[in-house]
Amino acid sequence: MSGVSALNLTEAKGTVDRFIPNIRGDTWVLLLIDGTEVHFPPHLSAELAAAVKPGGEVTVRGVRPHGDCVVAAVSLETADGTRINVQEPRPPLFRHR
Repeated sequence: MSGVSALNLTEAKGTVDRFIPNIRGDTWVLLLIDGTEVHFPPHLSAELAAAVKPGGEVTVRGVRPHGDCVVAAVSLETADGTRINVQEPRPPLFRHR
């Protein structure tokens, strides 16, 4: 996320309850047991599914745009140290003319 300073980030720790897919089936929300919704861009769906499982412990850094129960993730770390950083998707390798 461009333009987000470390001073604006919050941290949420918890146990993953379940994934919430978008209409296309991409995982874009992790729901923690305490009810916190952790939002990710859909292009990270496969990476999230590989690294995070229900029942797993995570630490998320991000911003809380809608109050205390929603975190727009900037990074996530699992209990085993796997880290996912939110980045913009890569542009295509070719351009259409």
